[in-house]
Amino acid sequence: MVETYFRTDDLHPSPTDRFQGFFWKAARIGERLSPWVAAGSFAMGVSILFF
Repeated sequence: MVETYFRTDDLHPSPTDRFQGFFWKAARIGERLSPWVAAGSFAMGVSILFF
């Protein structure tokens, strides 16, 4: 019974399964860009405080 469920689940993925790939890619991009985002946020904070 459980094995049948897993096989039918693979044949008919839920709509949320389609978004998992998108979120996985977004997380990988976010990991790469996080130093740049941190530097940009710091620069923006300095510019707001002092200029």
